[in-house]
Amino acid sequence: MTVFRNTLKRIMKSKLQFAALIITPVIFLVLIAYSINSDKSSTLKAAIIDNDRTAFSAMLMKGMENKANISEVKIDGIRKSVVNGEIDYVLVIPENFTASILEGEDRQLEGYFLKNSIRSLTLQRYTEAFIASAKTIANALDGDEKNFYEALSKLDRGIKMEYQTVGQIDRLKSYTTLGMMLMFMLMSSIFFTTLILQDRENKTFYRSISAPISLKSFMLQNIFAFLIVSVLQSTLLLLSLRLIVGLYMGDAILKMHLIFVLASIASVSFGIAVSSFSKNVMQACFTGLFIVFPMTFLGGCWWNNKHSTEMIRAIGKFTPVYWLMESVDKVLNEQALSALLGEIVMVLIFSAVFFMFGTWRRSDIAR
Repeated sequence: MTVFRNTLKRIMKSKLQFAALIITPVIFLVLIAYSINSDKSSTLKAAIIDNDRTAFSAMLMKGMENKANISEVKIDGIRKSVVNGEIDYVLVIPENFTASILEGEDRQLEGYFLKNSIRSLTLQRYTEAFIASAKTIANALDGDEKNFYEALSKLDRGIKMEYQTVGQIDRLKSYTTLGMMLMFMLMSSIFFTTLILQDRENKTFYRSISAPISLKSFMLQNIFAFLIVSVLQSTLLLLSLRLIVGLYMGDAILKMHLIFVLASIASVSFGIAVSSFSKNVMQACFTGLFIVFPMTFLGGCWWNNKHSTEMIRAIGKFTPVYWLMESVDKVLNEQALSALLGEIVMVLIFSAVFFMFGTWRRSDIAR
């Protein structure tokens, strides 16, 4: 593991390199996070399909309107709207629902929201509290409709929503900041993977592979060292953003950390590929930066893919950045780890292809 240790020392011994890898990105990312003002991002978005059309359902709808921005949605468009994040919660009030409450029947409303998401939790609780209270009133008054509505008029004032959970979540700020973080990681990987090019220029590469060490071992030890540095960089950046800015990272920071471990693998593989096809360090840096900016633009680092045109999204899918940012978006919307499997597989495929090109070129150089 001599090559591995020496590579780590070369990357970390310079204070300037350490600042470029950790300190500078932290400063820029913190400034980016603080510069984003997106109060509207925490506003709940709901839709109500009222098939009952009674005074009771109207009161429920009015109460919901005071708690969220109400949008229109058709019954066959519920799934698409919820999955795409266009609406946080859809409430369907069935026909004759009010009559069933007055008659003492235990009938339920239909609520649609993203599974494993806490985003719609406050609206769910409000609806459940309103309906439970209405059923209690109807039972106590033996279904007396007049007295039922008189009691309901005072009900909403007693039901309070807890806004703290939603108010602390600023997904737009998190998405944009983490997108810029991914861009920094891609640029950083180019700079420290060019160490192999430096070795080639000063003949260290050829001395190393002529020593009792195989080219495969030489490359693997270098790649492992690069991965360790990249994972360390992403970990420190995530912790800094969490502790300094309080950046929201989903319902479990470990899921976000997993995404950026994948980002480290993709970044290093990309850096290896760029360095392999470059003749010198300067060319590798310029080529890498020339590719990183359009790749992050098309992949969704600068803004959410949902806001891009169909053409940009289609092109973006041919970059690992697109799949990483899709994963970030899903984690920020509290989706389960199983929902990320498709994106994880795509990132690993891109990484494998980059590594294949990078190691193939090194073998060609050795010959």
